[in-house]
Amino acid sequence: MADEIQEKFELATRLKKGAGGAFEVRLDGDLVFSKHERGRFPDPGEVEAALAMRLARTKEQPTRLN
Repeated sequence: MADEIQEKFELATRLKKGAGGAFEVRLDGDLVFSKHERGRFPDPGEVEAALAMRLARTKEQPTRLN
């Protein structure tokens, strides 16, 4: 999945070992998908669709200063 995300969205990905079967996808620290919250792994294309929606929303909003 990391390779697909890198190729489709041209985003750098990082895989991080979790504990207790955790599977999360984050974009700039914001949670995009959580196995813990949904009680399942993502369906095919689900993470990519969520990332596409999040990226589209980000482009519409002004840049946030930290």
